Amino acid sequence: MAAGMAIFSYLGYRLDQTLGGGRAWTLTGMFLGLFYCGYEVWKIVRRMQADDQKKYGKSR
Repeated sequence: MAAGMAIFSYLGYRLDQTLGGGRAWTLTGMFLGLFYCGYEVWKIVRRMQADDQKKYGKSR
C-alpha cells in the first residue's frame, strides 16, 4: 500500500514539474493514492469476512 501511495504521489509531483500548476497535481496524486489504499483495505476485509464465513458458518 505504501508503494501505491508513493507511486501516485510521485506521478502527481512529476506532472506538476512538467505542466506547472503549483501543487495541484501532487495533491491529486496523493488523493488517488489514498483512494487506492482504501480500496486495498476494503479487499482485505472482504477476503477476511469470506474466510470467517467459511470457517464459522453464516451465523456470524
